[in-house]
Amino acid sequence: MKIDLVVPLIKTKMKLLHKIFLSLFRPGIWESKKKRYDVLLFCHDHDRGYKFNNKAYAQLTDSLCDIFKERGLSVISIATPFSQVTGRLAYNNPKNINRQFLWSGITDKLLSLCKIERLCARKYKDRVEKLWIKILSTNSPRLIIAIQPTYKLCRASHSLRIPIYDLQHGVISDSHPSYGEVFKKEANPKDLPTGFLCWDTSSANALDKWATNKGCKVLIIGNPWFKRFFERSKCDALVQKSNYVPIFKNRNKNILVSLQWNMNNFYPEQINNGVMPTCIERVIEKTHNHFNWLIRLHPVQIFNGEKKHVEKYLYDKFGTFVNVDWVLSTNYPLPVILTYTTLHITCWSTVTKEASLFGIPTALLDTEMRTKGKRYADYLEERNLGIADVIDLKEESIINWLMANVEKIRLCHHNSKENLNYDELFNVLTESKVSVI
Repeated sequence: MKIDLVVPLIKTKMKLLHKIFLSLFRPGIWESKKKRYDVLLFCHDHDRGYKFNNKAYAQLTDSLCDIFKERGLSVISIATPFSQVTGRLAYNNPKNINRQFLWSGITDKLLSLCKIERLCARKYKDRVEKLWIKILSTNSPRLIIAIQPTYKLCRASHSLRIPIYDLQHGVISDSHPSYGEVFKKEANPKDLPTGFLCWDTSSANALDKWATNKGCKVLIIGNPWFKRFFERSKCDALVQKSNYVPIFKNRNKNILVSLQWNMNNFYPEQINNGVMPTCIERVIEKTHNHFNWLIRLHPVQIFNGEKKHVEKYLYDKFGTFVNVDWVLSTNYPLPVILTYTTLHITCWSTVTKEASLFGIPTALLDTEMRTKGKRYADYLEERNLGIADVIDLKEESIINWLMANVEKIRLCHHNSKENLNYDELFNVLTESKVSVI
């Protein structure tokens, strides 16, 4: 890795650790009064990719929070360790549990160094699981919904007989290490959630290959964040406040580029700037007068310290181009941006699946999605339907793809409202008669 990329990353990592350290002194879960809740929501800073009323907003879990509250249910949010954005900084005031988990980690280290872990194995073996049990018992939820819950959290939930569901937040396929059949066939059912809440049929089918045999439920509820923008209820303050103001006042076609984080570890020969493939960089430089380019940062880039490096690179490279934007393109809600997008380019972003709801073709630059590649099964349905194409990491390939697809009429291959069904989810909640003491 180049030294000019390493130094900024080290600095940003140090700042991140400093913020996490300060978060240890914020009020935690134990400072709140013990109360029984209907629903407990878990997510991390990385999942809070939107700002609403100057608070970090988790598009998926907070959308469910609003829906539950509309039904008169009580909802509490907890930020998974080691989140920085907690309390008043985020929507629904997520509770901070960093202090408890840091102490647990320090205790483990001390016991290991003192070489008494084996002697105290029976007492300390399930320390983290017991901590989760204590947290859950404090809030007594009837239902838990989390983004990729850990196996310790799942075990704690099962021990208290509280149903816990994993809410889809990205691609789910046979080749995904967290959701693919080959990776999960030996999994202990106790380490798995009660069920999975999926966006669509293809995601559910990938899980059905193994999850149902493990006793997990697989429910299709749609994408909660996109649901509200499809419905555009007049009572939805968030949607009503997010009306799109055109970024460019011209008639050029809008091309969306979805960035990924930690790109330094992928395709070093093609991505030597730490942000995007060099071939995309060159295409933008050559076509910025012909197309409008919307560059969207990944939420993790915003929270993990990459943001300054990414924004500096974008400013240095495209700052003088009037038809290239990355500020508003990142800050606007994705469903709004996609409404005005013509084509989408990415390496492997989940925006591929979300763009398909609008009939927007995607160019996938990840060569591992080709036959026998590590991620061959990713977006297989979209590729089979012709709404996504895997193309070479070459300037010529990207330009040819743009010209071949830019005038195509957008046809949604998904019925975007077909799977937006929360009835099964509310049935789970209705059937849950958990009493945690």
